[in-house]
Amino acid sequence: MYKFIPLLFKIIALLIALLFIVFFIGEGINLNEISSSELLQVICIFTFIIGSIITINRDILGGFIIVCSIICFNIISMIIENRFTLDFWYILVLGIIIIILGCYQKRIES
Repeated sequence: MYKFIPLLFKIIALLIALLFIVFFIGEGINLNEISSSELLQVICIFTFIIGSIITINRDILGGFIIVCSIICFNIISMIIENRFTLDFWYILVLGIIIIILGCYQKRIES
């Protein structure tokens, strides 16, 4: 039962990453039409996608990349809008859970 829970969170992260990929393909990314701050946010989303892929083999590293990318996305969003926003908070929670489960799994294996 325990082995299924980390796998479930990895699958959820990969599905969210796949959703972003489908969105970017459907909308099309024209780098000439977006501002530099929006480009930084797109880079943060791609970093989240990379972190989701890394969680397949390295839970803690992938979760850390997911958390850092969403935090950076929100910092950029706060700078742009001049107000506090917490976009994609559920992805942030997902990354934290992946880190916790990775640490717990390492502790059990030791």
